[in-house]
Amino acid sequence: SPFYDPMIAKIITHGPDRAEALARLRRALATTEVAGVETNAEFLGRIAGHAAFVDGDVHTRFLDEHRDGLAGAGGAVDPEALALAALAVVLDRQAMPAPANDPYSPWAQASGWRLNAPRRHEVELTDPSGAIHAVALETAGAGVAVSWEGHTLHIGERKRFGSSLEAIVGDHQLSASVVRIADQLVVFVGGRRHRFALVDRLEAATQQVDAHNALTAPMPGKITAVHVAAGDPVAKGQALVVLEAMKMEHTITAPVDGLVEAINVAVGDQVAEGDDLVDVGVEDVAGEAAQ
Repeated sequence: SPFYDPMIAKIITHGPDRAEALARLRRALATTEVAGVETNAEFLGRIAGHAAFVDGDVHTRFLDEHRDGLAGAGGAVDPEALALAALAVVLDRQAMPAPANDPYSPWAQASGWRLNAPRRHEVELTDPSGAIHAVALETAGAGVAVSWEGHTLHIGERKRFGSSLEAIVGDHQLSASVVRIADQLVVFVGGRRHRFALVDRLEAATQQVDAHNALTAPMPGKITAVHVAAGDPVAKGQALVVLEAMKMEHTITAPVDGLVEAINVAVGDQVAEGDDLVDVGVEDVAGEAAQ
């Protein structure tokens, strides 16, 4: 419900002194795994490990003063997390049972077989920045070579049990959790959370030829601003509607260049998750909305 604080869990630790209580808190946060909703567990872990916080130098401007030191890693994608995500996709495909009406179908084996070539799988994943990574997995003896964009990681023994994934990557063993929700993959490894999305080329092609883009509410909330009107031309990334939810403002932007076909909400409206907010028509080469 949008009428309550978005707290989904509280972690409390104790110890004989502050140092031990904080150490237990850092361990608890590092092993907290939540997928499907966003959490600030990693941010809290950075706070609990900050030198000033450990020393007890805590005040109301703590976050402002130490903003740079508390910022997330960001930047490049973690190579081991990406490799584990792609590996989990392949292992899950191979574990799928064959259809009952054709149990011996070669198309259901997902073995990556190639004539006179190593077995090979190709997986495309997007990272939170939207960049697409084409990952190839080829058998290499008893292991798998995972390659993308000039990078290669060799994975030896690997086991997948539910969301758990254990693998020998290079010369060390990794224990991770890889949770898949629809086309989303969340990888928990080394106390960090990494997010990827599986690219479906067939679905992407269908979306590209669909001239109608209905922008829906990502969560329940209240409309606080509408920046456009029906018939307005918009550019990709332009702010259309502002949704207030969980004490934060979320700006809904145009996914493409086009024309606003309909505004389905007004300032002050309460909306549910999935409600249609704005319809945008994609511009064709002539500059008119495609019909």
